[in-house]
Amino acid sequence: MTPITARIRRALLYAVLVAGAFISVFPYLLVLLTAFKTQAQLSSTAPWLPGLPPTTDNLATMLSGDFPRFILNTAIMTAVLTAGQLVFTTFAAYAFARLRFRGRDVLFWLFVATMMVPSAVTMIPLFLIMRELDLVNTWYGLLIPYVLGTPYGIFLMRQFFKTLPAGLEEAARIDGAGPLTILLRVLLPLCLALSAPSPSSRSSRPGTASCGR
Repeated sequence: MTPITARIRRALLYAVLVAGAFISVFPYLLVLLTAFKTQAQLSSTAPWLPGLPPTTDNLATMLSGDFPRFILNTAIMTAVLTAGQLVFTTFAAYAFARLRFRGRDVLFWLFVATMMVPSAVTMIPLFLIMRELDLVNTWYGLLIPYVLGTPYGIFLMRQFFKTLPAGLEEAARIDGAGPLTILLRVLLPLCLALSAPSPSSRSSRPGTASCGR
């Protein structure tokens, strides 16, 4: 491959990446532009053009209502779910991948099989359970069903743990480390990059368990 061909291929690659980034960002740009338009400007200007002069009345109206409370609720729920799922998903995945006990693989695959159950099937039973526990319209009704980890997150972490060489654990055991120390000091630092998608995949899922009575 000549240097000129390599530059052309690189330029085409960057052009595709820039186009993809623009397509991804464009909806958010439309939302931002619309937020600073008046009611009249919404119908008199193109959606991708800014309204002149811009206005902040929409933002003032939003902040004067309950929207800040909605944002706070979302932030609290996301933080608790992320922390809970990271902790419990990691411990469960480590147990399924490294600890030996009777029925480990059967229990794991039965747990993973619950991913095939559509959320629409579990929505009503989950609501009825939360109602019987008097947890409807409470934080606990939103958090309890999901904070202990998800099959997808446990499957993802377990498969990663199984790819790590057993020699790492054996060396740590020779130095006197127990299972908890091995997990926290040896294995967990190796899978920090994998920890991000696990909780985020389900952080927006809760919301049906505590809706209405």
